[in-house]
Amino acid sequence: MSAKDMYNELMTFVESGELEAEDVPKIAMIQNWISAYARTFKEQATENMNLTFLHSKVEAVELWRLQILQVA
Repeated sequence: MSAKDMYNELMTFVESGELEAEDVPKIAMIQNWISAYARTFKEQATENMNLTFLHSKVEAVELWRLQILQVA
């Protein structure tokens, strides 16, 4: 859903009397919210992916270390 779509949806609430027009943010503000959310989501997803990758590498090294100890 685009910022314009969200704005239009909010305006339907204005038309039905559930919201006041001055309570509806401008499209640029909605777009800023979407951009900020997307940026934060991408940062968190990248961090989770990096942690998962690091965890798998640590497990691989630990398994390798245990195999070496069993041989010795």
